Order: sequence, then C-alpha cells, then structure tokens
Amino acid sequence: MLDFTDGLGVWLSKLIINKAARWVTKTFMGLGVGLGSYLLILQPLLDWAIAKWQAMPGSIAMWLHALGIDVAVSIILSAYGFKGTERLFLRKRDTP
Repeated sequence: MLDFTDGLGVWLSKLIINKAARWVTKTFMGLGVGLGSYLLILQPLLDWAIAKWQAMPGSIAMWLHALGIDVAVSIILSAYGFKGTERLFLRKRDTP
C-alpha cells in the first residue's frame, strides 16, 4: 500500500506542477498581449483622438456629440485597435 501512495503522490505532484506551469504561462501571455496592445496600439490611438477632439471648435463638438457621431467614431477606432492587436500579437500560427 505504501508504494501505491508514493507513486500516487509523485504522479499528483507532477500533474499539479505541469498544470500550474501552463496556467502561469497563459496568465503572463495574456498580460503581455493586453499590456502590449495598450502601449503600442490603444494609447497612441487614444492620444490622437483626444488631440483631434480638443482641437475642434466647441460648437462642432457639441453637435457631433448630440448626433452620436463621437460614439460611432469610438466604436470604429476600437475596431481598428482590435484589428491592430490581432495583427501584432495573434499570427496565423497562434490560432487553431
């Protein structure tokens, strides 16, 4: 009985270490993609959009906001940001 529990303990520890390594790797990979996309794509895109919005006269900005165009532009910029992240980090070899 002692040999069975020793073997089971070794097997369980290897399983836990293997699974933990995968979880840690996936976590850091996810953080890397998120941080990288924020720094390389989202932040420059936001800076550009904010600079353009602030350079606009107040009456035009008010009308654009009243018509909902600012929300539409935000959605479009988000789509471009997502596509840029996909091109930068998720290559064909990475997708199943």
